[in-house]
Amino acid sequence: QVLHSIYLEGNQLADWSDVEPLAALPALRVLNLNFNRIAKVPMGGAAFGALEHLMLRGNPIDSWASIDALDSFERLTEMRLAELPLTSEMSGAAARRVIIGRLGKLRALNGSEVRTREREDAERFYLRQVAQEYPEGGLPADAVEPQPAAPPDAVDEYGRPLTSVSPAVRVYVCTCARVYVSACLRVRVYVCT
Repeated sequence: QVLHSIYLEGNQLADWSDVEPLAALPALRVLNLNFNRIAKVPMGGAAFGALEHLMLRGNPIDSWASIDALDSFERLTEMRLAELPLTSEMSGAAARRVIIGRLGKLRALNGSEVRTREREDAERFYLRQVAQEYPEGGLPADAVEPQPAAPPDAVDEYGRPLTSVSPAVRVYVCTCARVYVSACLRVRVYVCT
């Protein structure tokens, strides 16, 4: 007998360290952690080698770093991420767009398929968002943090962000092959005046 699914919904799990021992289950494909108290998800999802579907609805996740860490799960293609403090002030459509733009392997979010056109739009939106967030070339403190490898770079695939740029400011986006989108952007979006 092999364990494929574990449902721990509403079990008051307070920290990701409470979940890490489950990585020892080699065939674990579905993990339901809805409505627990997990606030942070660290990098290191590779330990969950077979995990395809993760449910984190209703957890107090409040940082984009935790969302970005989800892309380190090698086979994770389906997620439930709703009712999070992180997205509470966003519309459902905006939250979906940002999450899809950050998680390159995601094929379904909150029970709805991620279609090709939706992925393209979400990744372009994310590129614009980063370009607008750092218009003066200042990079965030975590700009040099290592990020997991993931799909081909969105800039290579979709081109530069479609955003208004002052003629006095030039934006250079250096592309990087086979690098996680946000890692590429965090390190390689430069604004020169």
